[in-house]
Amino acid sequence: MLAYARTSDVLGWVGGSPYDAVGYSTANDALTAEQETGEGVELSADVATADAAVVDPRGSDLWLEQFEGTGSISVALDVPDDVSILIASDGTAPAADSVRVSWPVDTATPLAGPLLLGGAIFLLIGLGLYVWAFVHLRRQHGPRRKGPQGRIPRGARRPRPRAGIQASVASTPLRRRRGALVLPVVLGTTVLLSGCSSDYWPDLAAGASAAPTASVTATPGAEPVAADPTPVVTTQQAEAIVAEVSDVASRADAARDAGILAERFQGESLTERTTNYEVIAKGGTIDPPQAIPGSPVSLVLPQDTETWPRLVTAVVQNSADTTQAPIALMMSQASPRTDYKVDYAISLEANARIPDVAPVTVGTSIVAPDSRLMKLAPQTVGSAYADILANGDSSQYAGLFSPDGDTLRGQVGVDKKNADREALPDTASIEFSNKPGTSPTIALATNDSGALVAASIAETSTVRPTAEGSTVSTSGASQSLLGTDKSTTGIETTYGYQLLFYVPPVGSEEKIVMLGWSQGLVSVVQLP
Repeated sequence: MLAYARTSDVLGWVGGSPYDAVGYSTANDALTAEQETGEGVELSADVATADAAVVDPRGSDLWLEQFEGTGSISVALDVPDDVSILIASDGTAPAADSVRVSWPVDTATPLAGPLLLGGAIFLLIGLGLYVWAFVHLRRQHGPRRKGPQGRIPRGARRPRPRAGIQASVASTPLRRRRGALVLPVVLGTTVLLSGCSSDYWPDLAAGASAAPTASVTATPGAEPVAADPTPVVTTQQAEAIVAEVSDVASRADAARDAGILAERFQGESLTERTTNYEVIAKGGTIDPPQAIPGSPVSLVLPQDTETWPRLVTAVVQNSADTTQAPIALMMSQASPRTDYKVDYAISLEANARIPDVAPVTVGTSIVAPDSRLMKLAPQTVGSAYADILANGDSSQYAGLFSPDGDTLRGQVGVDKKNADREALPDTASIEFSNKPGTSPTIALATNDSGALVAASIAETSTVRPTAEGSTVSTSGASQSLLGTDKSTTGIETTYGYQLLFYVPPVGSEEKIVMLGWSQGLVSVVQLP
């Protein structure tokens, strides 16, 4: 297997393992190979264990491109200086024992063109002088202009030729010779100059743009200057990751296999889909999980960092089903050898407008969970919105959030909760509570100093009988999970919410905007 990626990513995947570093020695004009030991990335104990378990580099999300072959691989590459190549096996078979690198030799001759042009000019000058000398010589050896002074006897006088005949005989050969000489010279020079390729001429543009670069010297005791962080993925990488996520989701949904799903999902997105599989497996009726299309990807927002964990956000649309809302995928990579996994899969609101963000070639930074530069700290956004769902306009946070375009409030907000209370008989009561969900809050900076904030909350409704001997009942998917339709002690039902907000910067007159949400049944238990 041969793959290439940014040097920092290649070294990150190698980690603390020994490897052979292949280089080129200009002094010896030969390849060099030195055995080195990499520096591992600082990871938590559980993440480090999962990272070390991956020994096969094939299919890693870090690679810009990879090639596979049996016996040998031959690849032609043209990559920048900050890219390195990894040559490895599947992690168990022996690695390659020989490497051959070849590159084209520069055959440009930039002085050939000017020299050929100069030679052609001198050739023309020489031919011109030759023609001038030839004409001059003809004139010197021509007929004498003055005749004899004495009177020519009548019998010895030659007949006088006609003027027209004399002119045609003297001038015609000269014009033909001039044409024969000049035409080959012009044609020969044209062919000569047109046959010169660009390699025969100096590159004036490169010379004009070249500028002397400052030399770098080491200063004892000085701290090394870190390179500017780069985006963690390119557009091509993000599209490949989204396509793989879509494939895993499709296979897992078809087989209702949470094990397959765990390859690319975690947190709230994994929990809600897994519960959906359980309901169907127990014969219940529930809406299927939202399909995740593989393309086209309309937005890629990567984090700019050289370390781990890493984050990337992608918005994907279903070109085959225009009725399906675009889905925002918030994905994270815990370590170099593990794959990106979906923390959030959120359907966007119909009129949602993603604020301007940095291009994929620049990337963005993470906003600290407790940042005071936002209208509301990212770590507080989820719980604040949950309070609005529970208390409506009387919530202390109601003035910070815009109700426009927020369809979730109408479905599970305070009005819906009051309706559920009124629908219960006098022999039962219902209480609502909430807590943070299983996915961590993620906040990525936008161009206007605001942030895209993804948060998860879990909302629980607890129904209890209030009269002796009375029962409470349930139905639908909740009944399938519970295994019964009645309880004498009470039933606790929990729904998970994945939420995406735009949070403006502090001091802005704008309000926090709901951009999208997804909901799913998480658990149903009988109270003891």
